[in-house]
Amino acid sequence: MNTFLPWSQGRLIAVDHGTRRVKLLLAAAHGAGVRVLDQKIVDLQEEGLLTPEEIHRHLAELIQSWGDWPLALTLPAPLTFSQVLDLPAAGEADLPKIIAEQTDRLRGVSPSPLVYEAVPLEPHGAYQRPYYITLAREDDVNQHLHRVTDTVNEVRDVSPVAGALVAAYGAVNPVGQNCILVDIGDTITVVAVVRRQRPVFASSFGSGVAGWIQEAARAAKCPSGEMETRLGVQDLFTGADALPALTAATEEWLAELRKLLDNWQRTNSNEPAPAKMPILVSGGALQLRGLLEFLRTRGGFPFQTWPTPPHVQSTWPISDFVVAYGTAVAAFHRPPNPPSLLPPPLRAHRRRLRKAARLNLVCLIGLFVVALLIGLATWHKTTLLEGKRQLEQEALAALAQVEQLTIAGQDRDRALEQYWPLFDRQERTLDLLHTLRVVQQARVNHDFWCVLLADQDCYARGTTLPIVVTNRFGLTNTVMPSDNGLVKPTFVVELCAPAQGEQALKVVSEVVAELKQDPLFSRVDSVPSLQRRAWVDAKVLIPDRHFALTVELADLEWRALFQNAELPETRTGTTNAPRRPFFGPPARPRTNPPAPPPAAAKSDA
Repeated sequence: MNTFLPWSQGRLIAVDHGTRRVKLLLAAAHGAGVRVLDQKIVDLQEEGLLTPEEIHRHLAELIQSWGDWPLALTLPAPLTFSQVLDLPAAGEADLPKIIAEQTDRLRGVSPSPLVYEAVPLEPHGAYQRPYYITLAREDDVNQHLHRVTDTVNEVRDVSPVAGALVAAYGAVNPVGQNCILVDIGDTITVVAVVRRQRPVFASSFGSGVAGWIQEAARAAKCPSGEMETRLGVQDLFTGADALPALTAATEEWLAELRKLLDNWQRTNSNEPAPAKMPILVSGGALQLRGLLEFLRTRGGFPFQTWPTPPHVQSTWPISDFVVAYGTAVAAFHRPPNPPSLLPPPLRAHRRRLRKAARLNLVCLIGLFVVALLIGLATWHKTTLLEGKRQLEQEALAALAQVEQLTIAGQDRDRALEQYWPLFDRQERTLDLLHTLRVVQQARVNHDFWCVLLADQDCYARGTTLPIVVTNRFGLTNTVMPSDNGLVKPTFVVELCAPAQGEQALKVVSEVVAELKQDPLFSRVDSVPSLQRRAWVDAKVLIPDRHFALTVELADLEWRALFQNAELPETRTGTTNAPRRPFFGPPARPRTNPPAPPPAAAKSDA
């Protein structure tokens, strides 16, 4: 458990959970800054994560793959509210009470307790004692925490999107220049005004990239996915290829942004005009080619991209991870320390963990000293009492046992070496035939065609040529260990659906559901597009209707016979370990599979 010791507080995982994409960062404290160790983007639609349970399970696996580090989460903008209040003069002892009273007035009629934090600001304009107050319902915060994961030992911080933007800006621009931060998401746009590294205004409105793409797709009479792909490679905002529907939707968004900033300017007339302040843009909208240039020409604002943060590689996509990066910065309490919406129970738990970490360190040092003293005393006493005769008797008994074990191991090795390759090849062939049978049945029930069936190892290597092995049995480890220690064959199935858009996804989802119901498989999951291999001739494929699935066999068949056996020691320097045999109960007989469907089946079985 990584929170038991003080030095384990140097890393955390930041999670920015959007409506379509989830951004994750593994970050570490680096002096006065924050260093990014690794990053991941999970496209829920592309990876076929359709239900909250699937999303929850997938995120938990990704988080645990980095280790048991604390979490820092971003709270979506619709769940938060921020406002600058000018508090009356009072002593420091009365200040928390005054802030609580002012926050309670902002509650409205909501019965849920509030989570809030007030950040002091410098006097400016009509504000003599301004405080930037951010609040959210405690129920909303807890629901969002459970939406991400419930297997984490510690949640270090919960930041609003605007607060994360301000924290990220403070990390990349420590000088403190006034600016406007705009994060364009799928359906929500968040706006934050920064004055001397402090937020003085934060709001959001319901417009984003998804609406632009839908309007453009509707005008072009094409699927939204196709339009999104076109916008990523082709400038449809300007020039002869410009789409009026797309530019109109973008100008409506500009009008909303201008209205929001004008309202803020009217109540803060002493502040610089928004048109004279740089606007840093982030979010998925920057993936649309030509958007930034269009905004600069039509909006009347100095739109800019984010600079690369320090301690980060130059190729790091900062525009996609601004919010996640700011969440990590805020969790490490780096200036400017934006408001935190961590619920009171988790704050108390975090304080207890810190105290426990310090106490554990003291106990660890004490135990080490005691163990060292006891070990030295025991070793000295054992050396004096133990005689030469007893040692010789034990050595002779051990040598006799070693000789017996050596003979038994040689007999076992000869038996395994003789029969294992034959059984393994036979089993691989049966695995492939049974998988073909199930896929053929799925083709009968659903409108699709199978274009490829390959075992996982051949698919990953991109060839059907055998691997040169150096282990004793000449076998390759083509499957991954399962949760119970056994190995399970895994195949990759590529298919095409004639349907389009959501209908195609529905067909794939139904096929996945049908395959999961088959007792032959223990797991069926989709393969991300980036991990696919271009094996199949493009003439048999339809763009945007090509999908890939991994199917893991549940029935280990004869391999369960060998759950207690040990393999002979492999030669030093081998790269391909043999499948581990297991002795156990007998396997059930297989039925003869029907003739395979006319698909391209590839396997090393």
